[in-house]
Amino acid sequence: MKIQEGLSRKQNGMRGCPVEAKSVAKRSSMNLAEIDHELRKALVSREQCVGFVVYRGEAIWLIDRVDYFTPDQQKDIDAMCTEQRYRRFMPAGLTAQQWSKKLQSEFRNGIPQLTADLFPRYRDGETAKVDSADLLRRELFSEDEGQYAELETELLFNTPMREELVQLRIRLFSKLPKFHINYDRKIFMHMVHGRSYETVVLDGWWAAEGDFEHMIPTSHRYWVRSTSEDFWESPISQTARQGGRCMRHLPNCRTTRPYVW
Repeated sequence: MKIQEGLSRKQNGMRGCPVEAKSVAKRSSMNLAEIDHELRKALVSREQCVGFVVYRGEAIWLIDRVDYFTPDQQKDIDAMCTEQRYRRFMPAGLTAQQWSKKLQSEFRNGIPQLTADLFPRYRDGETAKVDSADLLRRELFSEDEGQYAELETELLFNTPMREELVQLRIRLFSKLPKFHINYDRKIFMHMVHGRSYETVVLDGWWAAEGDFEHMIPTSHRYWVRSTSEDFWESPISQTARQGGRCMRHLPNCRTTRPYVW
């Protein structure tokens, strides 16, 4: 996270509680984004990622900059502008108040707090890219010419993996969701280990770092191709699922092992 866009915070791995979401409703303002070569590169480099949003009865897949999924960046901005240790980053000639306004205007097109009222403005803005489960499923499996089964087998039995399969695994995992934001139930979860986004949520929300696959409706699980091909359940994403045992009713508990993204 850039120093002006977020502070390094204490890790806190937790698991979420079950939630359901209704099917996405198509709107004229939602222009589905194709995943082109540049966006694919941004996903692999972790500059951008996929997020799942539940908003007023709609389930929406979004792709955007990783930090733009931060619900309440204003908390970090306030810390930047009030804590003495960050004053050295303040541009010369600016007061703390002026710097705060500058940071607010530069983050997420002037939306530091992603409230329910402001979410449509962000969703329909320049950076957020709305996708469908079908489009994401097509993208996820676009590279498969038989290597996915080979990758799964080698991971399962811990056999030496060819470099091309290592790179395939990285690309495949980059296309899985990293954020879950539910405005209807005020629940926020993420799977970005070491970046404590759960500490900068809107007031009154429940937040955690942990596996949220169980909170995604079956119809939206684009990583499932058939009953025998679920690439979230497979060893391809085992590093993400080994964050610890399920603690759905213990929001203050830590996981026993961190996962890696």
